[in-house]
Amino acid sequence: MRAVVWILAVSAACAPRASFAQKLPGLGGVELRLGIADPANADKGYTYALELDPGYLGTPSLRSYIGLEGFKSDVAVRVGGADVGASLRGTGVETGVRYDLLPEGTFSPYGVAALNFSNVSAKGVSEPSTEDLLDGFRVAVAFGAGLAWRLGTQHTWSVVGDLRYITGTSVGRTIVTAGLRWSPHGRATYTPESGG
Repeated sequence: MRAVVWILAVSAACAPRASFAQKLPGLGGVELRLGIADPANADKGYTYALELDPGYLGTPSLRSYIGLEGFKSDVAVRVGGADVGASLRGTGVETGVRYDLLPEGTFSPYGVAALNFSNVSAKGVSEPSTEDLLDGFRVAVAFGAGLAWRLGTQHTWSVVGDLRYITGTSVGRTIVTAGLRWSPHGRATYTPESGG
């Protein structure tokens, strides 16, 4: 429990400041995605991400975000010809930026760059050195790209597809997700306020 509190405190301190249009605690939107994680040393498993957009940085196309993310998968490591078994689970916080290339278009590609803070645990590992390799708190860089398909004329809702890579030698992972983004300001999300 202390690790989760620590992760949230560090992420809040490192979260990018929003500009005039949506000062913290502003609300530029919320995004929920589900999908497949492909971690190193493990089979493909499931993943989830819930992200909050607290505002933009300098230009409305450069959005800040902070979110919760996690994954679960089965360990795929063999030691001495024997499968070590076990399951691998990670939960954490990710904070960074998303740049929307065509912010007012129906289809908008985007890129993301972030810091990821995760607590990863391996349960039921039959070989102690493998458990030591996988268990622990990790700080990693996340980067990726995606596509948002904005629905309706106001663009309040979007369907998103996302491909990310979270670095790390033991539990680095590729993540493919899809989900929904809610932007309560719709098209106005990308209109700077006067003086912003």
